[in-house]
Amino acid sequence: MRLLPIACVVALLSSGTAFAVEDDLTGLAVNLPKTFVVEKALPPLDYLVSFGVKNGSGNPVALKGETYLCQASFMPDPANAEFTQEQLNTAVASEGWRDHMKTLLSQDVDVGEITPIELGGIGGQEFIVTSRLKQDADARAVMSFLETPKGRSLISCVTEADTLDTNLDIFRTIRDGVIPPA
Repeated sequence: MRLLPIACVVALLSSGTAFAVEDDLTGLAVNLPKTFVVEKALPPLDYLVSFGVKNGSGNPVALKGETYLCQASFMPDPANAEFTQEQLNTAVASEGWRDHMKTLLSQDVDVGEITPIELGGIGGQEFIVTSRLKQDADARAVMSFLETPKGRSLISCVTEADTLDTNLDIFRTIRDGVIPPA
């Protein structure tokens, strides 16, 4: 009987799932299989914290000029604290929220496909976008926004246009490993 607890610990440690990397201040966490490398990264403008994700196998590689395949970032939003998660999920699923985000994003990129997502009971939207900058014309970004009472989480993954379909499953695996502050 003594071997059972030890066997359980060994099974957990060898299961291929990494322990979550978590930001102590915000609670943003990323929990991915060991094939991924997760490290603190410089957050995008207006975001407080960010984790960069690389594929440890080297395939796919980050877009030329980028350090990471994907980044998971968090921005506190005190206004969200006035709402329950259910209310935020309803808002994020609305056409008005999608149109608002599309308008914001359209200042810098062309917005393509928009898909509703759900991550551990947190509703969001996935946007596939194309940069308007000539030097980035062949790049595609998959941007997933999730709203919680603590704020907004953004998971952004970038690839070449001709590898987007191939990389979508990997990008979604990375997104699904993000644990937004709730």
